[in-house]
Formats: sequence, C-alpha cells, structure tokens
Amino acid sequence: MNTVGLSDQAIPLTIIIPVWNGEDYIGRCLESLKRQTVPITSAQVIVVDNGSTDSTPHIVKEFEFVELWHQPVPGSYSARNLGLEKAKAEFVLFTDADCVAAPDWLERALHLASFARDLDIFAGQIKLFREPDAGKVIAKFEELTAFNQASNVSYGFAVTANLLCHKGTLLKFGAFDGNLLSGGDVETTKRLVSNGCRLKYEPELLVSHPTRAGLLSMLRKQRRVTGGKWALGTEKGQGLLALLRQDLAEALKRARWMIREPMPATMKMGIISVLFVLALTSQLEMLRLAVGANPYRN
Repeated sequence: MNTVGLSDQAIPLTIIIPVWNGEDYIGRCLESLKRQTVPITSAQVIVVDNGSTDSTPHIVKEFEFVELWHQPVPGSYSARNLGLEKAKAEFVLFTDADCVAAPDWLERALHLASFARDLDIFAGQIKLFREPDAGKVIAKFEELTAFNQASNVSYGFAVTANLLCHKGTLLKFGAFDGNLLSGGDVETTKRLVSNGCRLKYEPELLVSHPTRAGLLSMLRKQRRVTGGKWALGTEKGQGLLALLRQDLAEALKRARWMIREPMPATMKMGIISVLFVLALTSQLEMLRLAVGANPYRN
C-alpha cells in the first residue's frame, strides 16, 4: 500500500476509485488528479484494485499521492466498500478508473463538501469523449444513452462515475451491495433517496468518460449490466418471465425514444440496429443466468 501520511484532521475529502485490469487507462485518470487547480494532497486518494492480473497495481504505485488497497472479492461495489472502510474524510467522492477529472473537479467538490449536510448527495456531470478507435454509430449511441447524469437524477438515482456524498450517511444506509457486479450504484442511490437523502445534479462537477470502442465492448457491458438486473430482480422475488418482459419493455421504450431523435436516417438505422442486438444479448444472458450460470464480468 502507498500512503501519503495525512492526519485524519487534515483530510476534508476522500476520493475512491475501484479498478480491475485497467492498465490502459488508470494512469490517465491519476494524471488528471495531478493536474487539479488545488493540490491533490488536499484529499485522500484511494485506489482499490479488484484482483487485476495486468500491470495496473504497478502503474498505481507510480503515483505517490495514492493509497493502493486490494479487494479480492470480485465486483467494483465490493471494492468501493473497502474504499469506504479506509476513507478518513467525512465526505467521499467517487469516480471510475477510466474517467478523466476536469482540472477544477477537486476544487468544486471541496466547495460543495464545505456547506453540504449529511443527507446531501451531489451527482456530477459525465461528459463523453470519443476514443480514436471508436465507431461513429457506437459513439452516438453512447452519447444518447450512457451516463446522462441529469436524466438519472430526475429519476431518483445516480451513477458513481461522479458522485459526492457523506461517508457516514452512506454507511448508515448499508453502503453498496457487494454481491452485485453491475447496477449497484443505481440500487444504492435509490435506497439513499428513499431514506430521505437529497439528490442534486451538479453540472460543474465534471469528469469525462470514453465511449465504448466498438460493438463487442458494448455487448460485454450489456451482459454485465444484465447480470446486475438479474441479481436485483431475483432478490425481489421476480421470476424469469417477469424479468424478460421488463427488459424487453425497456428496450422498446428506448427504441421509440430514439426514433424521435433528430439525426440522419442512416445513423438512426445504425443505432436502432445496435439497440436490437443489445436487447437480444440481454434476453439470452437472462436465459443463461436462469439455468444457474455465473454472472458475466468483463
């Protein structure tokens, strides 16, 4: 473990980043933290490695301001829970290993934390950027569907790619469900809101996130997300047919919405095709899980 030797009183905020086999992007994420408008030593920075088999831990160790912890239990939510255990600050700020923080991200988070109350949750903006090898259709699909934090908040949830909250409140209401491999941030923030927390969208609290490189990476994500839906649904006593119908209804609702979006006809056809393939993948993944297969982890 790396440690920066900060006293508990000196830490107003803890940044928590889970990572698994992230050698291609964790360095970029941590470099963005080095370039903040306030010293990164103003915060405790925790990276929780989730059993990487690549060079991720070695890359993280190159950043002296980072505390590196190891969580062998699979799943980013188990990793985040370990980060919570190790956090010394009153407020915790979550992001993902493939995100890039805006230069004033920490400064704005510190400002929000300075007047926030225990039940306040701040969901920051997640701006997508296109990697050089990302296809246009996939990039547009992600732009329309992925990480729309403003929309998320309007529905009473948020994702942990950019989330600031009170550590004690999060622990009080059960932290993250460590059994989930996907969807745990949605489940957790909904649970917090149902217990009286105030969820607010903060567009100036900004990180950037890459779009998926291609259809294969989207299919992998879809299988993982479906596993999270399956776990949450079965915990609530929902059966296979109910979950299949619910999943299909969501896909049809999204298709109707996309058809109304203003864009060239060829782009619209491509996006609807992607949606169809993802919906089929989700249905097949649920059938696989129904016969006892393990949830997919990409």
